[in-house]
Amino acid sequence: MLHARQAIGSGLARAFPPSDWQVEIWTTGDPTRVFRDATAARFPVHEIGDLGGDELLERARRCETPLEVVTNDEYCLEACASLRRRLGLAVRLPTDLGPWLDKVTMKRRLADASIATPPFVNLSPVRPRNVGPKVLGTLGLPVVLKPARGANNRGIVVCRSEAELAAWLRQHAGEDGWFAESFLTGRLYHANAVVIEGDITSVQVGRYTRPLLALGDGRPVGSLTLADDHPVTVAGAELGTRVIRALGDGGSFVTHVEFFQTPDRGLAVIDAAARAPGGLVSEIAAVRTGIHLEAVNLSLQVGRRPSLQRQDGPFAAWLWLSEDPALVRRVWGRLALRSVATVRAQSTPVASAMLLVSDRVTDLARDLRDLERGLRAERGGASRRAGH
Repeated sequence: MLHARQAIGSGLARAFPPSDWQVEIWTTGDPTRVFRDATAARFPVHEIGDLGGDELLERARRCETPLEVVTNDEYCLEACASLRRRLGLAVRLPTDLGPWLDKVTMKRRLADASIATPPFVNLSPVRPRNVGPKVLGTLGLPVVLKPARGANNRGIVVCRSEAELAAWLRQHAGEDGWFAESFLTGRLYHANAVVIEGDITSVQVGRYTRPLLALGDGRPVGSLTLADDHPVTVAGAELGTRVIRALGDGGSFVTHVEFFQTPDRGLAVIDAAARAPGGLVSEIAAVRTGIHLEAVNLSLQVGRRPSLQRQDGPFAAWLWLSEDPALVRRVWGRLALRSVATVRAQSTPVASAMLLVSDRVTDLARDLRDLERGLRAERGGASRRAGH
């Protein structure tokens, strides 16, 4: 399995049980950050400088047993496809990765299909004197600066003043691979589906607790599954299908489409990915539908077609917190909450993830709010105690 930046979750062990598979992880990233949390199976991890080079190819060719190469990392999709071709393996990722990986190409494809996206300005190459006035005149403030290729909010910056924008443009002068995008407000949702050679199966539509840019401020972020009769559920699934058709439905893969419900633009897509989502989005899908998105994505790459028969499970939510797991468990235990929850330590310093399950989606939403209030109160109390 190839890895660079996106943490591996429990889907790896689900797709490739040790009794049937010998799995090794090859990473260009931090080997201590390969797995999302302690619940992920601990497979051997090997560091390598270049996933697309000859070194890994030669190692793969020396393998004495039948070999597969897979990934669920957006930063490894091209390397995975290339390595599979060079080894003579069928490539079951999107037939054309370009529109899925390059966000500017993605936006243009979506616009051609009459799918709303935030207005944007292509900045490549960054020329401060030319693009500064264009960005302000076209998009206004605040404005979001994004890498044309990337995932997991890496490299994204929000400029709220002309001075901040000018400083960012000077810092990146002459660089390629950037664009500016309008700052949207409203509720953020995700739609997840499975694509098998043009056949699309919608799996879930979920609502984020807040926009993902809040992760940069250290605020809790997560999402929860929606009821089948929620107004956004049907619309979000239909939007996800339209996005897949616009970007390319050839191949076998899982999709993650993020979209805002805005006051004046309806549903607007801000990103789409041809991979299983991060966080615990795959986990809540498994609870609600019986379909684990990460496990499905990996299984498809080795030519297996897992069951996509939907089960009617309870509602589920997840929350990422920049808090010590012991603190989260202590606060949770003091609150009269309605959901069943587990708390997991993350592979980042002092961080936790929660998985919550309930038969009532309203209880999940209420518990998430109450937990955040409890954590704020705990932090406030700790600050006052430190002051004394």
